[in-house]
Amino acid sequence: MKTGVFFHSEFANGDWPIIGNKYRNFPKVIGPFLSLQGVRLYESKPVPESLLLKIHTEAHLREVKRTWYYKGASLILHPLNPRGDRGG
Repeated sequence: MKTGVFFHSEFANGDWPIIGNKYRNFPKVIGPFLSLQGVRLYESKPVPESLLLKIHTEAHLREVKRTWYYKGASLILHPLNPRGDRGG
């Protein structure tokens, strides 16, 4: 079995709305877990704005871009794999 952990250092840089600062000790707190066979740490990448506009209005996106947490909020797991499809 393979397990991917998706993280970006931006997540540890603030007191986030809803979740607070839960990531302040990542990824070092899961260091032993990352040494297990089949476990890999991935750096989250920004989601393209074109994809964000498929699920959010332009007005909402403009408003969120003004917040301090926009960069981190846009660093989520992209729903497409490297081949560009939804396959496994």
